Amino acid sequence: MDILAISISKRKILIIGVILVPLLRVLFALAGCSDLKDDSAEFQKEIKLKVDPYELQGWATLLVDGKNPAYASTVPFTIKKSDLPSSVRTVGKFGPEFAGLSKDAGASDAAVTIIWGGGFGHWGLVVGKPGFVMSNSDVMVASKWIDGV
Repeated sequence: MDILAISISKRKILIIGVILVPLLRVLFALAGCSDLKDDSAEFQKEIKLKVDPYELQGWATLLVDGKNPAYASTVPFTIKKSDLPSSVRTVGKFGPEFAGLSKDAGASDAAVTIIWGGGFGHWGLVVGKPGFVMSNSDVMVASKWIDGV
């Protein structure tokens, strides 16, 4: 009886290791889920290819300064996807998940945050006026693109 149990356990391990794990990898890849480092690098590459950071900063500055009549001058608020620059809406498979203007504790000024991603990770941009300094965070890894972005 013990020998039968061991052979069944080995069979289950073999099925999981040889069949199920590669199948899950294929399904995750087809669903757009992969290694976060690779995804992060691909996101940065796509952003830099499609979005002009100076145009994006000019657009965001109008919001930060309260000069866009479509939005109240009170912070925070959510930005409609349709109001984002068209270049930003084309990034990623489905465009950004969220956009809004807020001022984090410790940040030098208010800024626009645009976020892409899903259950397996999030990527985004924090766009402020020139001179904007983002607050430090234990849950976020940031790299500077241009001054204020």
